[in-house]
Order: sequence, then C-alpha cells, then structure tokens
Amino acid sequence: VEGVDYMVVDNKTSFNFSDGNLSDSVFIMPIDENEASGDKTLTFTLGSSPVDIGYPGPDSLNAQMVLTIIDNDCPYTLQELADATWSGTDDAGGSEGPNDTQIVMYYDGSTFSMEGIAYGWLTNTGYWDEVIIDSYLVEVDFDTVTSTFTIAEQPLCTTTWLGNPQPAYSIAASGSYDSCAETMTINYDLYQGGLLRSYTETITK
Repeated sequence: VEGVDYMVVDNKTSFNFSDGNLSDSVFIMPIDENEASGDKTLTFTLGSSPVDIGYPGPDSLNAQMVLTIIDNDCPYTLQELADATWSGTDDAGGSEGPNDTQIVMYYDGSTFSMEGIAYGWLTNTGYWDEVIIDSYLVEVDFDTVTSTFTIAEQPLCTTTWLGNPQPAYSIAASGSYDSCAETMTINYDLYQGGLLRSYTETITK
C-alpha cells in the first residue's frame, strides 16, 4: 500500500519510452513500520501502448515485473521478553567492572517491569560490595512499535554494607531492543540521594 509500505520518491505514475529509448526508472523507498508485517510485493505492468509490450512472442515476457519489499522486522511480545533468561554485562571499567547482569523481567498482561538493573555493580565484591535487602520492581514504559523504552526515576532497592543499612537507591533509564539480534541496551542513572553512577547494560536472550 503506497504511503504505508512504500513511497514513490519521484511521484512517478507512468513510464515513458521515447523512440530508441528502451529503459525508464522509478524510485521506490520502503517505509520501515518497526513491526513484523511480512514481505510486501509491488507489481509493475506495462500497458496502454499501440504496440506489443515485452519481448516478442505470445507471452510478452517482461511486460510485468514484481518487486518484493522484504520485512526486516522480527516479531516479539512483552511476554516473550519477560519469559526469557538474559545474560550480558555493564560497561563499568577498572575496579568497578564490567559486571554480569542480574536483570529479570516481568509482564502481567498490562505492566512490563524489570528488577535487578545495576545490581551487578552494587554487589561487586571487588568494589561496592553491598548486599541487596529489599528489591523493587521498576515499571517500564515500553513502546513495541519503536522498540524503545524509558524508566522514570523510581525506587530500586535498599542495601547494607558490612551489615549496616545504607541510604536507599533509585533508578532512571532509557533503552532499546533489537528484536532480530535479541539484544537489549539499558542506559541507566543510579541515584543515592544524588546521581551516583551512569552505566549501560547490554544483555542478550
């Protein structure tokens, strides 16, 4: 469907073959819908001519050409993301990391949530070395059309260090999901009073 699956870049509606000219062009630009909808076909048919169109013969070969627009989107659901087991690391460097992810996802049919963002860094025994006491689900605003998401700042967890309770943590984040590579990128800001750290976790199903 023009305007939905593709655009005719030069607004061309017909082909014109002048004397001695055996070729003409039309420029088609696919529209990325960011959702799996299957391959689409576009058929060009030569007609409205006082002479035979196509190669000589009763079949008029090449009088018609079919262009296939291949869908490059891979389907997924939020439930599939929640059911998956994720692995990956953050991009902390030096003595701070990198740290293995501890992220788990949940979906109850209406709300998509994550738990464990930044926990790899928080519990790194070679650096921050805290123990998670209370862990909270963080609600994710996930756009399945663009495969991008945001997490408004909200409580993340409480911890202890050497047995002593620490000020509570909160988290804010944004990210994206590449459904074909099954890879999610989460850019987070970790707060403890003020901004404490900003890192990225890259995780794969």
